[in-house]
Amino acid sequence: MTPFLYISAILFVFLIILWKIEPRSLFNAGIFGLALAFGYLGIVEIAFYRLEADWLYAILILIPFVGFPLIYLIGSVALIWNGRTMARREGISLGHMLAPVVGAIPFLLVAASLIGLVMTAYAQHRLAEWLMLLVSVISAAYLYFLGNAYVTIVYGWLYTAMPKERDPDFVIVHGSGLIAGEVPPLLARRLDKAIEVWRKGGERATIIPSGGQGEDEPRSEACAMSEYLLAHDIPAELIVPEDQSADTDENMRNSQFIIARRGGGKGSKVVFVTNNYHVFRTALISRRVGLKAQGVGCRTARYYLPSAIIREIIAIMVMYKWWHIVPIGGLLALIGLGALLS
Repeated sequence: MTPFLYISAILFVFLIILWKIEPRSLFNAGIFGLALAFGYLGIVEIAFYRLEADWLYAILILIPFVGFPLIYLIGSVALIWNGRTMARREGISLGHMLAPVVGAIPFLLVAASLIGLVMTAYAQHRLAEWLMLLVSVISAAYLYFLGNAYVTIVYGWLYTAMPKERDPDFVIVHGSGLIAGEVPPLLARRLDKAIEVWRKGGERATIIPSGGQGEDEPRSEACAMSEYLLAHDIPAELIVPEDQSADTDENMRNSQFIIARRGGGKGSKVVFVTNNYHVFRTALISRRVGLKAQGVGCRTARYYLPSAIIREIIAIMVMYKWWHIVPIGGLLALIGLGALLS
């Protein structure tokens, strides 16, 4: 084994220990990303020094310089195309248009770079320098976002895929908005998954449908969700609605109070149910509010996933904004220093 592979192996062992202690951690995701990076470098080193396989070494070197840009290009086109589908099915809003916005950024950066070259050709050197500096800053921020997105998505997927409690004492179902006061398909999938978890756990858990009443809703989400659960043969005494929350943070805090009132404690097994793209951030929030709970995700329509995942990544970065100040500040400082020295 090479030094890089040793470091990767140590990081993976460390990650397993951290996972056993607490899987709901963004720090774990960072360790996971480092372990993958060192593992890749170790494979490159083996290909060059140990196997002396020039063709394999060339492929491994080309992956980050050709493969990744090609993936980003195809992904960007797919994200822009997804915006068309989202606009047709869900309407136009900032939340729904995140995928095409992110997808358009690489093309806008290339266009801006070409404009900078044209400016240089016409002796507009000062304007070109400022434009290229702006392109450099946005490019660095974009690449930083993509790196965070990759690690968060992969680790979040692993967390969601791992087995959870099979016999929970409490099942929290997160609301997602009503349509004309009724449960829409997206929320119905969450409730169906909660019912599935409840049945597999021996039909003994208390179900907490959690969601308040929006300004444009005739009743609370919790009320409509409770009605849905009753219609699917869940006993009324096992349904305890939480109808005061306005966001995921309040969902968790208010549900925690209900669990305590129902005799639950630190030893209680708690599972929350939400859409698959929302599980990891909800897990981070549950840890932040002090609720020991594990997440289960339900299926989401594929066309809805790109913008939803991007929204989750941005929300997680905002949650941990202080973690990003040093690396982002360092990137900007290097770019600024380079501009001054050029």
